[in-house]
Amino acid sequence: MIIREVRKNACISQAELGRRVGLHQSGISRLERGERPLTAVMLKALAVALGVSPSALLEEEDRAA
Repeated sequence: MIIREVRKNACISQAELGRRVGLHQSGISRLERGERPLTAVMLKALAVALGVSPSALLEEEDRAA
């Protein structure tokens, strides 16, 4: 998942993204590190908050390699 990359490109903090989707900043951090399961509902909420499609958040991060 590339939630962190998309969030940073949008200049949104973890705290702000959390506020938009109803999670604490630590919950966003755990999602970005893959330590919290990503539900379909949360995927859709994150996509709306970040202005991207849900599928865009599921891409692999290997693009930076």
